[in-house]
Amino acid sequence: MVALDLTSMDDFLVGYVNFLAGELEPEQITFLHILEKSAVSPDMADLFPDIEEPEKIIGILKDEIVQKVSEYFTAGTEWSTAILSGESTDSIIRAMQEYDPDLLVLGKKTGYEGEGVIAKKIVRYIPCSVIFIPETSNYKLDNLLIPINFNKHSARALQFGIEFANTCGATVTAQHVYQYPPQFFPGIPVDEFRDKMKEPLEENLAKFKKDYSLPEDIDYIFTLNKNKKVPDMIYDQSVKDNTDMILVGARNRPTLAKVLMDDLADRMIHYNFGIPLFIFKDKREYKSLIESFLTG
Repeated sequence: MVALDLTSMDDFLVGYVNFLAGELEPEQITFLHILEKSAVSPDMADLFPDIEEPEKIIGILKDEIVQKVSEYFTAGTEWSTAILSGESTDSIIRAMQEYDPDLLVLGKKTGYEGEGVIAKKIVRYIPCSVIFIPETSNYKLDNLLIPINFNKHSARALQFGIEFANTCGATVTAQHVYQYPPQFFPGIPVDEFRDKMKEPLEENLAKFKKDYSLPEDIDYIFTLNKNKKVPDMIYDQSVKDNTDMILVGARNRPTLAKVLMDDLADRMIHYNFGIPLFIFKDKREYKSLIESFLTG
């Protein structure tokens, strides 16, 4: 599912989805637009009374979307359009129920004016994976950066990322960001600290690879976090490697209280990396949680 907001960003977004479809060959793509209640101003309604009729508005919007997609989407994938009316967050959750997509694609504006179709917080409440695509993205997927924390959800993200990269012919770099221990003080030489940390980090990585049957033939790297901002360390690595996409796993949270907790994926969403950000979710585990919210 690709969310369009009928701004200039859509031209690039549809073009990138066209590139992505050529790599991944999905079965079906739905181009979605949310018609919010405030979309038609009172002034426009006075000038064009007929425009307040929902059927006419939806017809006009569908024609515009079809024209845009036909111009920029040339892949052979079957596609369709959908227009829902209402508040953005509720409409997206409703669309997730109705269409059950495996992936939601959102534009991430860094240069264009205007707001996106969906607030970023919606990512917390939908069961499927999400890709944020900024207009500065290149139409290529040669290398993929995946942050790991030696836990279950980062292992799943890495496993998926490796399959994803193999499909696209990309290489994978798995990055673990570590920081000074609580007892660290500025007088300790950084090089000496790195040397002392190397052995336990290597042991944790070896156990991580063994526990989750992870391959040896990808690049595993350790990054010392000096300023306690993990996304900064990930961004620096993506620039160094000329990364084409960052893929991070979202935690599986069994309760509403934990859904509202911050994690790395949440923090990453608010960064402007200038390249696509893939938030990976295990849809099967998330669906039961989301359905309980909607029904109860």
